[in-house]
Amino acid sequence: MKLPKASFFIAAILALGLFVWRMLEWQFLGGRISTFLYTSIAVLLAIAFGVLFGYKQFRKTKVVVVNDKTRINPNAMMQSGLSKRETEILLCLERDLSNKEIADELFISVPTIKTHTSKLYTKLEVSNRNQAVKRALEISAMSPSAV
Repeated sequence: MKLPKASFFIAAILALGLFVWRMLEWQFLGGRISTFLYTSIAVLLAIAFGVLFGYKQFRKTKVVVVNDKTRINPNAMMQSGLSKRETEILLCLERDLSNKEIADELFISVPTIKTHTSKLYTKLEVSNRNQAVKRALEISAMSPSAV
């Protein structure tokens, strides 16, 4: 199994941190550095790793790609009663993404995607993805901004 680049980067940082920790421990046990300095460096290293991994874990970078190939007009969808999130999901459905891919792109869970798509189907009066995209294309074509 091939590891992603991010996993390799995290593993390298952890290995480096463990090496630095062991070197400090060796210096401390050999009596070369004081207890105060050892604990201060240990606390600073723990804080640095906590901030680094906390930032990587909890950052919210939301990128929704709306390119020239998108035929659905987001403004027309929101004017027809869809929420912003439902419109984003509809644009992902047009790109034929799976629930997992949509969840990864929008930073929400798969059950939340299923809830939004269910509400989307109800609002558009359809029963599946293909019908939803087709209905959205019809609404986009009828909107004044499409002319």
